[in-house]
Amino acid sequence: MKGLLIKDFKMMKNQKNIFLTGAGIAVAVALLSGDSAFLISYVTIVGAMSALGTISYDEFDNGFAFLFSLPVTRKTYALEKYLFGIIFGGALCLAATAVAVAAEYLRTGGFSLPALIVGLTELPVLVFILSITIPFKLKFGPEKSRLALFASAGLIFIVGFVILRALDNGQIDVTSALTELLRTRPGLAVGAAIAATAAMLLLSIGISIGIVNKKEF
Repeated sequence: MKGLLIKDFKMMKNQKNIFLTGAGIAVAVALLSGDSAFLISYVTIVGAMSALGTISYDEFDNGFAFLFSLPVTRKTYALEKYLFGIIFGGALCLAATAVAVAAEYLRTGGFSLPALIVGLTELPVLVFILSITIPFKLKFGPEKSRLALFASAGLIFIVGFVILRALDNGQIDVTSALTELLRTRPGLAVGAAIAATAAMLLLSIGISIGIVNKKEF
């Protein structure tokens, strides 16, 4: 797995100019507007998408066949994509949080607790994005995965809308219930969010391993 991680980090190193340009734009927006949430969210999403892009590079020019001729198992490959995405995206998220806190200090002379909270909140979001998208990337490839993701997102939206409407008709205010839970029992809410994120990650890893094991290269 160490070799796969080195390979992916070297891929990212070759795109450093793109990252520096994007980071410069995001920092400028944060300094001028004071919107630290935008900076942190933007950089985290860019990190996740960049990590996912390594799958496309691996697939290019029959790259999978070459990779699996090396002493690399399919299970290790799938696990490495999650690990790399979490390390790379998480590092960018933490760096963006540090920049946002520093920018707020330069603007106001005070410590920005909201920026720190946003940064910590974005880490589960990063895991969520990776958990949803990696199986699609491995299953359908770079082109078809976009269509599959859009179709799945649309289906999830429709199902969620139907459920919320049903709850509203039953006079259950989901937003108020969640707000009350966060206010009265924040520890329980955070624990439930972490448990749900971990469960989704483990399920996604299992699906991805199954997909890679069944693929023919």
